[in-house]
Amino acid sequence: MPIYHFEVMRRRPGPARDLVSQLRLYSKQFMAHVETSDSEMMVEVSKKAWETMVSLFNFLRNEQDAGRLSATYMSTETAILAKKLNIAERDAMLQNKKLDRRHQNFSAISLREALNKIAHHDPAHSTYRIARRAHYLILSGPDQNPRNGPWLAEIHITKLCNSCDIAIRSVQN
Repeated sequence: MPIYHFEVMRRRPGPARDLVSQLRLYSKQFMAHVETSDSEMMVEVSKKAWETMVSLFNFLRNEQDAGRLSATYMSTETAILAKKLNIAERDAMLQNKKLDRRHQNFSAISLREALNKIAHHDPAHSTYRIARRAHYLILSGPDQNPRNGPWLAEIHITKLCNSCDIAIRSVQN
């Protein structure tokens, strides 16, 4: 009688490329629903987009950890971050739906860090911005060291998709 067990199965990059296309589509759909104030569809599309981003996160992290994706591609500047914020600073940036680039702890972050921020954000303290037909996620979360205060990341969806697409194409078979 055969023994069935779980084993690590390597995923091919082809299906992962479809995730980037899906995320681009969901972003366009979300922006269209924002324009028509269809909050029910905004929520539905958002759920699908988050599932897609989590799948991208899992695929890319696993490929890098397995040595099939060079750290170079995961180091691409993909988003911006303000860290060591106090609550008033975080709330002001959330209200403005934009990071204050003059903040002393402002910096660019890599694709890997942006994916980590997506995975570890606090939905209660996050929002989005649509500006000039561009879609941004404004995500906040607690620092690993609570004394540092929260962080706030601004992720341009198009830039995230472009970085993910380049990284996926570079995965070694």
